[in-house]
Amino acid sequence: MVVLASFGGEDCKSLPPSTDEFEVSERGYFTRKYKCGHRGSRWFVLSTYGLKTSKIRRKKACPECFLERARQEIIRCALCGYPIAPGHPVALYGITSEGVRPDATVVRDAVVGCLSMSCCPSGGFFAGHWTGIGVQSPWDGGTIAEAAMKTGEVQVAGRI
Repeated sequence: MVVLASFGGEDCKSLPPSTDEFEVSERGYFTRKYKCGHRGSRWFVLSTYGLKTSKIRRKKACPECFLERARQEIIRCALCGYPIAPGHPVALYGITSEGVRPDATVVRDAVVGCLSMSCCPSGGFFAGHWTGIGVQSPWDGGTIAEAAMKTGEVQVAGRI
């Protein structure tokens, strides 16, 4: 069995603690009418579970509509609690693994976590990407290590 997986060296232990904050934390002074029909700031910043986004400039949704959609699509890492947004690579951990948060997102009898070095020191737990409603996996819903064990073939994944 060979598994070759490499992902970023981010370490969420170097960040301030995760919070329950999920709000528009900053807004620009000037407003515009959005395609959603509301008026709102031309730019805004979201605070999601302790992390702030860069300035967001969208034409389709006002800050409040954007925030509501983000609440539906962004989940928390099962271990560190930081946000996982659509498109982020994710790992799957056992539901009974040590340190799993009670608010963890469960997918296919596993919980979804981020790939920071403090949560996932091995890329073998890489399972695909968060879509906002589930995990899109290049394998049959498992992790890269499970795919290597099932097939006996080399599996390769990297920072995507």
